[in-house]
Amino acid sequence: MKYRFFLFDLDNCLIHIPDPSNYFDSILVKTLQKLTECVPERKIRNKLWEAGENYRILLEEWRVPEIDKFWEEYDFLDFSHRRILMKENKIKLFSDVRPILVNLLKKWKNVKLGIVSNTAYYIVEYMLTKFKIKEYFHHVFALSSEYPQEFAKPAPTGIKITLDHLGFNSTNAEEAIMIGDSKIDIIAAKRAQIDACLILREEAKYSGTITQWAIQPDYIINSLWEILEFF
Repeated sequence: MKYRFFLFDLDNCLIHIPDPSNYFDSILVKTLQKLTECVPERKIRNKLWEAGENYRILLEEWRVPEIDKFWEEYDFLDFSHRRILMKENKIKLFSDVRPILVNLLKKWKNVKLGIVSNTAYYIVEYMLTKFKIKEYFHHVFALSSEYPQEFAKPAPTGIKITLDHLGFNSTNAEEAIMIGDSKIDIIAAKRAQIDACLILREEAKYSGTITQWAIQPDYIINSLWEILEFF
């Protein structure tokens, strides 16, 4: 067996959020409009998602007066919109998720599964419970008062914390892999010195740019079923 530790991103890796780029940007715009008169153009706004621990610099440039309140407002709006979309069955579990999680845990007893998400912890807990997949994960990392925005990917901290909880030995780094749908998942994995897998849930959003990324994934897949080939 090659991997024993499988870490997953949540949004658009396990759970489908329609038109994710515009969804998250719309939440960002609404949050900025509530807190400041400065709403930069889309190209500038997109920098926030890769800022990691440097997010405060951007928010200061955007003249957000209460930076500590920013993510609280953002998460509130995000949670409100998610619940509406879930009721409309527009946010849903990808069809390959549950069977793959069951398959991994039943066939390989020493496999450990974790989630590393940049979403607020209470939102992640809510979604895992609603979609009835929380039981499959040995550890869930998400942002909270204990782990604020500075811990968000592409910072490797969440991955390292999760691996520690799972009993990972860093001398066997080849046993761990992070699976996510975005560039920041790949960067975070490589900063944590583990393998990285990009899942193309919506290939159109990449526009053929993956080969131009400074940090490349070790694998590119179209379905979670393909991770069974990693054994």
